[in-house]
Amino acid sequence: LSPQTYRPRQLGILENVQSGTGTWFLGHPSFKRWLYGDVEVLWCPGISGAGKTCLMSLVIDHLERQNAAPGNVWAYIYCDYSRRQEQAPAALLSSMLQQVVQRRTTKALPAEVLSLHQGHKKHGTRPTLAQVTATLRALTAPLATFHVVVDALDECTESEEDALRFISAVRSLGSSVKLLCTSRFSSIFGNYFDSAVKLEISAQSGDIGIFLESQLQARTVLMSIVTPSAAQHPCSAHILPPITNTHFPRSYHRTRSLKGGIKKEFRHISEVRQSACVKVPRLNA
Repeated sequence: LSPQTYRPRQLGILENVQSGTGTWFLGHPSFKRWLYGDVEVLWCPGISGAGKTCLMSLVIDHLERQNAAPGNVWAYIYCDYSRRQEQAPAALLSSMLQQVVQRRTTKALPAEVLSLHQGHKKHGTRPTLAQVTATLRALTAPLATFHVVVDALDECTESEEDALRFISAVRSLGSSVKLLCTSRFSSIFGNYFDSAVKLEISAQSGDIGIFLESQLQARTVLMSIVTPSAAQHPCSAHILPPITNTHFPRSYHRTRSLKGGIKKEFRHISEVRQSACVKVPRLNA
């Protein structure tokens, strides 16, 4: 049905997400209304590096863990600017169709899919956007909910208009569709999603704090000399104010610089202590 599979990327992203982060998004009322309630379209814009893709990997993992009930199916797309030539609307819908077929409880291929496949196989052609949309609509119409996650819509195609053709096709599938979409800020996307629920994604102090503490705790030389009283006041508390609400990669690079500075300072402390240990016996002699 489609040469594109996003499962390896999902697993790769999820593996590198810092444990404990992203809970603010999964617990947000707007997300819960999209997942369980009346929100049909949730648009999540954010600046580059705000953590949109990492959050979407958590959302997909959440869907896989919590949404396995009969009648509930999900599909997801990770758009990538370097692969935009492969991300025509028909190709993306074909990937979604493949995911829906794979998640069916019955092993037999639906008649609609067999007909579509056989009709193009003998001619060596690919289905059109209209054909894939019609087939996907037939399979998802009986569903209670069809959750669709699209990450980085701005990296989908050459133009934002083509990206919105894909989104319009998704939304035309029927009342069971519940769409969650991330992108960078865009006036064109903003106008299109004007009636949708909007949940902006930005770096959260809690997530940054968890990341910083995990990095600092990994340095045994640091933790071995931190006093109990100092441990009650995490180092991240002194770092967070300047970097909160900035994009995460810059915060990450600051922590790398911080770690380098910490290691340098503690090497100096270690040298001073060693020097003191040598001098003390001489003073007592």
